[in-house]
Amino acid sequence: MALKFEIPSDYESITIKNFYDWHNAKNDVERIMSISGLSKEEAEKIPLQHYSSILEVFEIGLKKQSSKYQQIITLNGRDYGFIPNLHSMSIGEYIDLTEFSKDIEKNILKISGILYRPITKRINKKYQIEPYSTTENEMRLDEIGELTLEYFNGAMLFFWTLLKELQINSQDYLNKIVEEILVQAKQIGLLTE
Repeated sequence: MALKFEIPSDYESITIKNFYDWHNAKNDVERIMSISGLSKEEAEKIPLQHYSSILEVFEIGLKKQSSKYQQIITLNGRDYGFIPNLHSMSIGEYIDLTEFSKDIEKNILKISGILYRPITKRINKKYQIEPYSTTENEMRLDEIGELTLEYFNGAMLFFWTLLKELQINSQDYLNKIVEEILVQAKQIGLLTE
């Protein structure tokens, strides 16, 4: 009996569940299980000589990084929306995201569950998502685990871009304030040219 299975080989096909299980696997059998969907018994039947090539396909796929930011994604027929308004993020969401971000490999499922939640109401391009609940987030981990690394990476790129823009704007704003203070100091005689 020949075993047939597919190994995800790029960010478009590697799910965050694959990634999470891969990084938390204790041995090669668990790694094979995490990327193939095989049971332990099936994975143990694979000839040892094939293990390294199977694992290598996945490892190469992890190096083929790509990102795609999308506000609305569909997982198992259910629409999920990215947090639509960062200014209205709850303190619970913020604290959990901050804490979970300290170890992304360990918490990738929980982070994704905070960022993408089921849409409860939708009108054209505007939508509402379920309120944040740690319990609900835990209950959806299997479903959110179907999110691909490409979309997770896109969400991370969104935040990285936002951070860079804030740093630039903050720097520009501070420079403007310093210039205004220097002008005022010259006007009142505290500084001379």
